[in-house]
Amino acid sequence: MKRSHSAIVVLMVMILMVWPGLQSVAAASDSGDRLVKLSTTARFSPIGAIAGRATVDGRAFAGYAPIWGGEVIQAAAGDSLRVSLDGVGQLTLAHNALVRISTATGNSEDTGRNILVAELINGSLSARLAMDAGAYVEAAGSKLAAAPGAQFRVQIADGHAALDGIVGNVTIEQQPAAGQRYILRPPAGQGSSLSVSARSTRQLQIQVTDENDHPVPDLPILFSLANPCLGTLGVGAAAGLLFKGKTDKRGIASVPWITGAAKCAETILVRVEGTDSTFTYRAQVSGGGSNFWTARNSLIIGGIAAGAGIGIGVAVANSGGSTPITPVPPPTVKP
Repeated sequence: MKRSHSAIVVLMVMILMVWPGLQSVAAASDSGDRLVKLSTTARFSPIGAIAGRATVDGRAFAGYAPIWGGEVIQAAAGDSLRVSLDGVGQLTLAHNALVRISTATGNSEDTGRNILVAELINGSLSARLAMDAGAYVEAAGSKLAAAPGAQFRVQIADGHAALDGIVGNVTIEQQPAAGQRYILRPPAGQGSSLSVSARSTRQLQIQVTDENDHPVPDLPILFSLANPCLGTLGVGAAAGLLFKGKTDKRGIASVPWITGAAKCAETILVRVEGTDSTFTYRAQVSGGGSNFWTARNSLIIGGIAAGAGIGIGVAVANSGGSTPITPVPPPTVKP
């Protein structure tokens, strides 16, 4: 009995100790001052996922894999690839389609609450948007805008973008100037026939001028290899059979070319994106590359040169025939 009374006394003492605090809270809620709850949120999570066989930023995936936004995604040859985007909708990439995908947040009924932002580099992309999601897609120099809930397919063929399968409101915001013609030629010192060693890295260039022979800067240029045996264009995640670049103030566009391991004779097509202006190089890869100019070493040197603001070029004697390309020695980088 004494223990029971003791427990009750202790409980009453605890209530009396806490009671003033409860009163102060109640008083604060009755006063004019109000508590303000502050909170912040930050999204650090995938924007969606891919299902199928694909290459993402140069790495092969099969099955299910999340994507975070900004990746370069290529569907596998012979297969289509499904891409699910949270709050945006569903995409389907046809075989070998190459695209960079991201998302953004809209602020109007015209664009929707969520927005697909994509750059189609090659192939075909089909989209089925959610009812509150719009889209902006760039393809072959054209910019497409889709209203929320729209469905469409955009594909690149012969350097041009084509739009079909439209349901809803899809508009073309920008197209290349109709009838615009450009002149493409090898820069001085680089012939139209190229002979290079296997397992080496070279810089391929093209010069673009208008009909008055004036250099055209900031022009999108597509380089493409006719056969995988020639190797790849570009470095890192962007390496492949197709490379997109831009002309500089001299009207010259450049691309790193990493040759294959076997002998090969094929063509390299260069096109001004969105036009019929093209130039074709005849390319031959011969065996027996030098020990130093391997693909691995040239990539290392390319990274050093890029960090130092130095370009690695090639020198060719323009004799009209098929002339070997002489690699320029690696640059000396001084701290």
